[in-house]
Amino acid sequence: MWIGVDVSRALRARRTGTERYAYEIVDHLLRLPAAPAHRWRLYSDAAPPPGLWRAPHVEWCVAP
Repeated sequence: MWIGVDVSRALRARRTGTERYAYEIVDHLLRLPAAPAHRWRLYSDAAPPPGLWRAPHVEWCVAP
C-alpha cells in the first residue's frame, strides 16, 4: 500500500509545537516494524536534510 504524507511542517528549521508534533508522528510511523511492508511517499516544499528518513521504502517528492 502507498502511504502519502505532507511533511513540510516537520522540516521547518524552527520547530514549534505543530512542527515538532508533525516530525515526531512521521518519525514514529516510519520506525514501526510494519513500516517497511508499505511504500511511503513524503511530500515537501523544501529539500530534506541529508539522511533524514532514508530507507528503501521511503520516496521523497519535493515541490520545485
